[in-house]
Amino acid sequence: MLRQNPYLPLFIINTVHKNRDFAQRLPITIATEFVQSYYDDLAADKVRSLNPIQFLVSVMSMCIFPFLSKPILQHMAALSDLDFDAFMEQRSQEIQTYIRSILRVTPPAGA
Repeated sequence: MLRQNPYLPLFIINTVHKNRDFAQRLPITIATEFVQSYYDDLAADKVRSLNPIQFLVSVMSMCIFPFLSKPILQHMAALSDLDFDAFMEQRSQEIQTYIRSILRVTPPAGA
């Protein structure tokens, strides 16, 4: 969704900073469903124990920051718009790898 609407994160961040009431109108169902899903998986021993809000912020950051910093990334890595799009396609897989790694249940020592 962000690849199709790359300026949406910047718009939302700018709008929230200019109008604090705007944040109150943002849908939070995604966050609440995310947290509930985490606790369901935790109860089933599918994920390790962590603060789900910290995890949510990390996932959001991994997804949103590249779009907020696109001009910097393009300059630093000499990426054209097409190259950046390909980079973000690869980023999707990287984020999934990081998420699995962060959530992985570590077996007890000696197991």
